[in-house]
Amino acid sequence: MKPRKRASRDLPSKVAQAVMEFVLTYVWLFLIIGIMIVALYLILSYAPIQPPFQLSGACSVYRPYGPYTTQFITLQGLCNNELPKYVSQLTQSSSDHIIIPITAASSDKFTVSFWVDPKDDGNSPQNLFFLNATQGNSFGVVWENNPGDPAVPWQMVTIVINQTSPTSSTFTLYVNATVVQTGTGLTNGSIVHSIDIGGPLQNVHLYGDGTTDAYGLNAYISNLQLYNTSLTQTQLTTLYLEGVGGAPIDLTYLLGWWPLNGNTYDYSGNGKNAASELGISFGGLLTANYTIP
Repeated sequence: MKPRKRASRDLPSKVAQAVMEFVLTYVWLFLIIGIMIVALYLILSYAPIQPPFQLSGACSVYRPYGPYTTQFITLQGLCNNELPKYVSQLTQSSSDHIIIPITAASSDKFTVSFWVDPKDDGNSPQNLFFLNATQGNSFGVVWENNPGDPAVPWQMVTIVINQTSPTSSTFTLYVNATVVQTGTGLTNGSIVHSIDIGGPLQNVHLYGDGTTDAYGLNAYISNLQLYNTSLTQTQLTTLYLEGVGGAPIDLTYLLGWWPLNGNTYDYSGNGKNAASELGISFGGLLTANYTIP
């Protein structure tokens, strides 16, 4: 009978020990969970917030009466100015450039706007654009000593062209909706029929004063827009504030819109895709590996 009494006396201590072990197990468990929650909070608090990326086609222009019509045109889709998933990458290769035909423009005024992130490496000066595919009797603008904000990788470049005669045009160059250059130049003895962005150029009139040579552009290009009107500085400011993923600002005069976000389609509703007869000629890469603005 004595062993039974000893077992009876030991039972409370064993129960207490089991309870303590149970409690300690859960204390450690909650402590570990708490540490993980705090660590996750700190990581999320200090990690940069990555904005959403948008693919081509999420926003486009709808023309119910067909290409180049202006009745009841609207933007459709998710036009939230989100950053593009892809951008165009140009190098200084002779084949890396974008040629925009102006065949559909009946006006003697037009505006080309796009976002560019120039790279420091490569030969300089670099061609930003020149008018008409035929070199030697055209004029262009070179990109040298970044005229925008060097602290911001992406700059919105806009060229407003006013053709004053069959052989002469004036232009205004904007960077981030601010005028940085004005000038005049020859236009090959005819109306402006194309714009070349990023291709190497030779013997091209620069600002109407002599001629120049320039290397190809080493840069990222995004959100290329073409209008057959002279956009005002107020309009350009609005467009600039939309950011790299911004939609066109004036649908009535919009001739082409190439986000270059994974493809070379025209989202203006005018069908000027790179593969079409009147579409852009595109040389370069479409890459997702680019610096976030």
